[in-house]
Amino acid sequence: MRFEKEVLAQQKRFKEGLLGYVLTADWRHVLCVPFIYPVLVPILLLDAFKHARRRMQAHAHYHGFADYGDAENYRTELARLREELRQISAKESAPHA
Repeated sequence: MRFEKEVLAQQKRFKEGLLGYVLTADWRHVLCVPFIYPVLVPILLLDAFKHARRRMQAHAHYHGFADYGDAENYRTELARLREELRQISAKESAPHA
């Protein structure tokens, strides 16, 4: 709890309002806003449809992936995953007779 309160207090000290930011921002950044933000919603919608689709068939290396958000397992499996990748790369780059 104490850590959270300290972080919130620090964020409050450095908080800058929108008007203050716009008035002090580089003019090029401000001019980009009308071109960048209108495409945000269509991109989010396209991304949502892309992730909603089910995989018909997983690729050959799919089984070796760590689950999304499983940072602890990923760290413990990282050496094994890298070694498997090295072996795959070596097989693919080996001259074929």
